[in-house]
Amino acid sequence: MRILVRLVVILSLAALSRSAAAQTTHSATICEQMKDPARNGGHSTGEAVIEHMKSDPLILWAWNPGTRTTPPLSHEKFVVALEAWVHAGMPCS
Repeated sequence: MRILVRLVVILSLAALSRSAAAQTTHSATICEQMKDPARNGGHSTGEAVIEHMKSDPLILWAWNPGTRTTPPLSHEKFVVALEAWVHAGMPCS
C-alpha cells in the first residue's frame, strides 16, 4: 500500500540528493515490490495496482498532505503514467 507513496516521495527527493545510478537502482527495487503481491498488499494484476492507486486513502493523501510538499505531478498524471507502465508490461528497467 505505502510502497507507491514512498516511490513518489523518494523519486521527488532523489533528484536532489542522489546520483542517477543510485536513483535507478532504488527505483528498480521499489518497482519490483510494486509487482509482487506478497509485498504490495495482495494486488496480483497491474489493473488491481492501478485501482488501488486511484482510490486508496493513503495514496490519495500524498496529493493532499496539508503542509507537506506534494508530489511533482498531479494524481491524474500519476495514474496516466501508472497505466502506461502497466500496459507496457510493468518493466523495472
